[in-house]
Amino acid sequence: MRRRSRPLRAPLNVGDVARQARPAHTEGSEARLLEKLVLSCLVVFDAPPPPSRDVRSALSLSPLCEVVTLFQRNVTPTALHLCRLTPSPSTPTPTPTPTPTPPPPLNPTLTPTPLRRLPPSASESVAPDADASASAYAPDADADADANAPSPSPCIAENGDADPTLLIQLFPFADAEKERQALVDALRASEAECDAIDAKMQEVLNAQIAAEDECVSLLENFSKDATASADLIEKKANLLRAEEMDKWLSSSEDLEVRKMELEIESYLISEARKGVNVSIKHSIDDDSREKEKLLKKKDVLLDELEKLLNLVREKEKQIAENDASIEAVEKRIAGVVSGFQDMQSDIGAKYDRMKSKLSQVDAESEALSIKKKDIDDVLSQEDNKGAKIRELGKIAADEAKAYNEAAGLRKGLMLCILEYRESKLGLMKTEEKFSEDVMRLQQEASSARASLQELSSNKSSLQQEIASFEQRILYVDKRLPELETEKKVAAAARNFKEAARIAAEAKSLSNEKEGTQIKLERATMELGKLEEEIKETVDKLQEAEEQILLRERDLAVARLQRLLITASAANAERAAAVELGDHEEADILLAEAKAAEYEAQKLQAVYDLKEEDFGNQPKHLIPMELVYDLSGKQLAELAAYVHLNPAS
Repeated sequence: MRRRSRPLRAPLNVGDVARQARPAHTEGSEARLLEKLVLSCLVVFDAPPPPSRDVRSALSLSPLCEVVTLFQRNVTPTALHLCRLTPSPSTPTPTPTPTPTPPPPLNPTLTPTPLRRLPPSASESVAPDADASASAYAPDADADADANAPSPSPCIAENGDADPTLLIQLFPFADAEKERQALVDALRASEAECDAIDAKMQEVLNAQIAAEDECVSLLENFSKDATASADLIEKKANLLRAEEMDKWLSSSEDLEVRKMELEIESYLISEARKGVNVSIKHSIDDDSREKEKLLKKKDVLLDELEKLLNLVREKEKQIAENDASIEAVEKRIAGVVSGFQDMQSDIGAKYDRMKSKLSQVDAESEALSIKKKDIDDVLSQEDNKGAKIRELGKIAADEAKAYNEAAGLRKGLMLCILEYRESKLGLMKTEEKFSEDVMRLQQEASSARASLQELSSNKSSLQQEIASFEQRILYVDKRLPELETEKKVAAAARNFKEAARIAAEAKSLSNEKEGTQIKLERATMELGKLEEEIKETVDKLQEAEEQILLRERDLAVARLQRLLITASAANAERAAAVELGDHEEADILLAEAKAAEYEAQKLQAVYDLKEEDFGNQPKHLIPMELVYDLSGKQLAELAAYVHLNPAS
């Protein structure tokens, strides 16, 4: 696994630098002069200004830290020793011993602070913020900031730039600084190269994950399409089966109904035929009996004809009449028989048609049986086809699941790499948003206070007007009875002119009273509205102040989350550095983690926050090389190390 070189990021305070640069036996003017030299060095090196008390601007002076480290490595023993000493007035010994100090403010970024020139007033500005009470120039949190504030450096000119002549005389590290700057440039170039390699590695890993995702998507789509096709085939087959079975059942029912109807019709035709025959027989019974009588009468007449020859003419006439009657009866019989013969022929035709329909129904019934068999065969084939497609879909789904697990593990591991950056960036944006909200709410509160002051002034004016109106009404009420008395006196004295004047004055005062009462009522209504507005403004002001307190707490929560993420990331990187044997890098990361934890503890103490409330923070950083190279069981083991599930 490639170890990434990184800049020295141990945060350092300006006061710490001054105390590191000050020997134990140095006191008074020598210590102050050395501190001034260090502050002047900041200007020459284009280092950022000292960190203020504001937690939001708690930055580590990485370039200055690098300067001190290079001084420790490259300066000869005769030069000033920038090492951490324990100042003790009772035992002034030059032996360097580490002093336990609270960690300085944390640099929120992992890259070196950009070099910039310190403005003339930057070293004197201190941002007041209650979130960070540690001094910017002393490691002790209870030290007086004014006592440790840097005095104007003798190496700084009036325009804010450094005086090269004084610096060469007072600071013997110019050559070492040039070498340090060259090393810093080389370090930054190496860091940029490492970042470029990481970016390319991330692109390759993202491309691999994208390919696996595409494979998973294609296999899942194939599986879904296969399953959908099988379901569609089964659905169509079931619909076809239901439709054909409905048609077959309907046809069978219709056929049965028609068969039953034909049987009923056949029975009715047979009964009708019998009825017709009986009707014909009953209809011609009288005529047949009459015919028999006439035939018998003919025989009797013939006998009589034989016996009575002399009555031949009369009898022949009677015979002719009798024959005519017989012929008429026969015609009636023939007509009746002819009418029933048409009915019989119609019944016979219907009977023949009924037999033909019965044979046709039998043929259709046989055809329906054959059709049902064909439907069953087609449905069986469709079921087999759907089962094969479903099996292919299952195979594709299994392969997609395997690819999906691998892609999910890689995505989860990539999230472990990128999550803390995204979370940190999101929390920084959240801090900015909450800060803007606090400023906006403060402006609203200020506007509400100004509005409340204006409303109070208006209320006072209205109250004065109301008091004036009431006094005027009292005066009028007191004056009217007096005028009435004066008018009566004048009228009694027959001074009608004076009485008229007094009456006019009383009327004028009455009119004035009515107008004043109207004004008083209007002013009273306006006063009520104004009091309502004042109440609403006070409520709005209280709400704004409550929102300010809530937003300030939310801002502290966001800062605490960011610090916890930074500490967690530093601890994870430190564990990797220890495993690789890079103890120097591990010490730097440990200092960074402790600084973040120290700032987090201060926020917890101020706002009564608990770290358990933010347990869902990213806690692992995994090298991208491992995520790219590993696969299968090794990838699963790596994911299990960071407590990832394949589904993630």
